[in-house]
Amino acid sequence: MSEDTNTDAMHKLHKRAGFSDTPFSGKTYWKEALAFYRNDKAKLKNEILSGLTVAIAQVPESVAFSFVAGVNPQVGLYATFFLGLITALIGGRPGMVSGAAGAMAVVARIVMEKDGLFTEEKLVERGEIAPCVRSEPGCDALRVQADDKRTEYLFFVMWVVGIMQITLGVIQFGRLVKLIPQTVMTGFVNGLATIIFMAQLESFQEIDWQKAFDYFDSDSDGVLSYNETFDRLSDTLSSLSDTALRAEADSIFAEADYDYNGGITIVEFKNDTDAAIHDFHDEYKMWRTLGQGESTPAVAPRSARPRLPRTPRPRLPRTPRPRLAATGTTWLMLFYVFGSMFIVHFFPRIPKIGKMVPSSLVSILSCLILEHAVFRNIGAQSPTVADMASVAGGLPVFSVPDIKLDGEAWGITLVTSISLALVGLIESVLTLQLVDEILEDISDSTGRCTQECLAQGIANLVSAMFQSMGGDAMIGQSTINVKSGGTGRLSTSFAALMFFAFILALSDVVELLPTAALTGVLFMVVIYTFDWSCLGLMSGLELRLGRAGDDEAKAQAAKARAIKCNSGRSRWQDSLLILLVSGVTVATNLAVAVISGVFLAALLYAWDTSQLIKVETKLSEDGKEKTYVVSGPFFFASDRAFKNYFTTSADPDVVIIDCTRADILDYSPIAALSTLGARYSSLGKTCKVKVGGAASIQLVNLVGRHLSANVLVEIVGGDEHVVLISPQETNLKEKASSTTPPEPVGRSSV
Repeated sequence: MSEDTNTDAMHKLHKRAGFSDTPFSGKTYWKEALAFYRNDKAKLKNEILSGLTVAIAQVPESVAFSFVAGVNPQVGLYATFFLGLITALIGGRPGMVSGAAGAMAVVARIVMEKDGLFTEEKLVERGEIAPCVRSEPGCDALRVQADDKRTEYLFFVMWVVGIMQITLGVIQFGRLVKLIPQTVMTGFVNGLATIIFMAQLESFQEIDWQKAFDYFDSDSDGVLSYNETFDRLSDTLSSLSDTALRAEADSIFAEADYDYNGGITIVEFKNDTDAAIHDFHDEYKMWRTLGQGESTPAVAPRSARPRLPRTPRPRLPRTPRPRLAATGTTWLMLFYVFGSMFIVHFFPRIPKIGKMVPSSLVSILSCLILEHAVFRNIGAQSPTVADMASVAGGLPVFSVPDIKLDGEAWGITLVTSISLALVGLIESVLTLQLVDEILEDISDSTGRCTQECLAQGIANLVSAMFQSMGGDAMIGQSTINVKSGGTGRLSTSFAALMFFAFILALSDVVELLPTAALTGVLFMVVIYTFDWSCLGLMSGLELRLGRAGDDEAKAQAAKARAIKCNSGRSRWQDSLLILLVSGVTVATNLAVAVISGVFLAALLYAWDTSQLIKVETKLSEDGKEKTYVVSGPFFFASDRAFKNYFTTSADPDVVIIDCTRADILDYSPIAALSTLGARYSSLGKTCKVKVGGAASIQLVNLVGRHLSANVLVEIVGGDEHVVLISPQETNLKEKASSTTPPEPVGRSSV
């Protein structure tokens, strides 16, 4: 079979399944794509510029979401590259952007937290970390070892997530997105916005060195003696011999005692943030005050710091390292935060140039220039990305997670893996539908959703193989891309490749970025992610927020998910759902919140729908026959109310239950009718049931044989004759199509 034949077959398969064309369609696909862009130079330009814009805008977001997850920024940057490139090539929606997103970062954080899934005690118990002498090559403190091991477990979790998402794609999990009510989606995005906001508040915290110092200073005299240091180290390194412990304590104490006077002051204690003594205390935090300066740099999470072999420092005369005298750090950070927010919001309104460059990029570059060209020259400074971690990276390396894989590990990580898989797919499928709406694609999206689930799973699996955190589709970046003209695979593929170039060549520039500038950008992401219309929905007031420029795209994404309320107030049930999902999202994770919201929404819907069933009675002129006319939804939640309408003892000898106006939705109505038939039979009365409507007849055909033998069923099929079902009949469907109804033979069972 020729390649052209294979290509045609692949195109037919894509068309039949609803899939988008991918590079795997064969060389014909590439020829057609090249010919298209060669003939349409304007489209080529739009795709390239749109991809470049997305790549630049993703850098600060990926770094920020890496900090949200508690990992080194390289882990998030590589994830954005892998997710972006793979979904660009084989994803279900051309033009949709994927990367290290906040939705999955806030869930992945539980793996990296010291009090999360793998505490230090748990890892010691499992034998994966152990105390050792730090002077030995490759030996780190328990806290450092624990952070490294948690990172390995995060990679393992993402392996599982990738496999789960591929499996869910095969079984067409994307179909279930139609079960998510709009109120649940509103709570979903509001909870996500709240979590991102709370995570950014950590920028206004710094290390509480005094509290860490007091942890060692048992006699509170303001000076750490050798014995005090030794006592604390012995608690952590209790498994070492006394000789090894003494040698370790000598090395650590000498490193921190700069003036060699036999005691460590608070100034010496916090002077060197990389000193070994800091690996033996928790990172206590305190809020910055408005008048304080930046006496020490911000300290990165231990998992984000590079691992260097430690050796005892020689005891040579030395003085504390001189530091730049910084003042007003908190005020400077606030200036960056509000300044970047101002630029992000108002820069797009500038005529002509407002839409040429992403406003988030302009705000970050402005803060970068002010920090290093102005404020640091006058004695002021603020924390930068370099103070938190290095983002310089090379080519990713394949690696298998270095963990102890047993039943306990599976049990600890399974729930988090499921949560991450569901969060990623829910976010991605909803983003796909949003892009479909923007592009006015009204075709069936089932195939595209399936393809996107598969692509997300493959991307997360490959990402984990190369030691990076996972991700999913990004609503804001996707909307910006398609609004800028990037509707094809070229824009997203080019964005991923440019992003990788930034990691390899421009890491030094990224490390100079003030963290407060990233905080300001993410605050605006929070504002544009939060669905403010729900406040009007719950209060009855109309709330409008003006948006412009590239943030107009984010506003469009929020608008597509918003519940519009023109007048009046929403039902208390809708308000409850929004608040519940938002609260559960903050307290647990997005997957639990969405599942809980869907479950509660289903219960509320069932309750409300159960009130719609109505039963009217008609008595024949001779009083010998009574008809109950049933209308409305007839299912498990309304069967009890249905049975309460009947007065079996007072009814005449012949009772007709007319269900032709009712919608029989499940087995419960069949059981209720059978129960009524038994009651009338015990009183020596005849019960007949009329069933009409395609759905109701189909259900009766399926399970109607479980009706009591005391019920005579009549199938009313449109213009067809009424058919009375006798005990001899075994196939209702065939009998219902008969043109000559048989004579009834007493009471019958279907």
